[in-house]
Amino acid sequence: MVLSSRELDDSSSESSDLQLEGPSTLRVLDESLADPQAEDRPLVFFDLRIDNETQKISQLAAVNRESKFRVLIQPKAFFSIYSKAVSLEVGLRHFLRFLGSMRRPILACYKLWGPSLPYFFQALEDMNSLWEFQEAISGFLATLPLIRECVPGASSFKLKSLAKTYLARNVNDHSALASVLAMRDLCHLLEVFPGPSLAQHVYSFSDLQCFASLQPLVRAAVLPRANARLLALHNVSFVELLAAHRCDPKWGLKKYSRYLSLQAAPALPAQPALDLQALSAYFATLLAQGEGISAPPSGHSLVERASQQN
Repeated sequence: MVLSSRELDDSSSESSDLQLEGPSTLRVLDESLADPQAEDRPLVFFDLRIDNETQKISQLAAVNRESKFRVLIQPKAFFSIYSKAVSLEVGLRHFLRFLGSMRRPILACYKLWGPSLPYFFQALEDMNSLWEFQEAISGFLATLPLIRECVPGASSFKLKSLAKTYLARNVNDHSALASVLAMRDLCHLLEVFPGPSLAQHVYSFSDLQCFASLQPLVRAAVLPRANARLLALHNVSFVELLAAHRCDPKWGLKKYSRYLSLQAAPALPAQPALDLQALSAYFATLLAQGEGISAPPSGHSLVERASQQN
């Protein structure tokens, strides 16, 4: 069974997704994204699929205007010379070349703050290509809140529902390419184009890298996903939290609670305070077991780097 990037987190309701993916005023906008020349940066609509059994990437797809990219990923254990699928590393190399053929595009994703992109960051880190990916893009565009602004009265903001309503198209949930084509055509219909007006919906590489690094805490249920996003928007990573705990196991994490008291928008409910006791217990266990054993996504060496810094 293959889950789409919109279905991986079954526990999240559509309403909570809309809150999580909404624009934030808590960050400083990248001035380069608000520059008039940003209109020259192409939009590349991007999506992937994660295999529910292997928890590995099974598909990558992207489209820029009429230029399409799609690759099927074959697990190493089942690799066959007769299959059209390729290894994950080969697929990612093809994708990096596709991005490199453009002028630092903006990657448009339907959901930025779900569980899928961290898998992508991890895969790039595993092949020591995260830096290459960073150099190839300008940032990430969150298309869900953007589309919501354009059609606030839609009965549902699931991509499949929007495509059926506004494009008269049935989108195959199991196809990453079908999803990116639907995103592209929806944005074209709603006149969403690169430029300064999109700046508030564009996030930096570091925002998403920090978010990816915090996923071990999310999976361990010691940090809600919404709080991970708020910390990431302040460039707080797993390494920083670990270092803060190590320097002061009792009070080192307390200062990060202030980030959660700030609101992304007046209409959004306050985020729960950091569970400092749970976080401290997690890091204490990690340090007791030996640093580097439980490495966060987007960096097997992140914990080891924190050890070296201290």
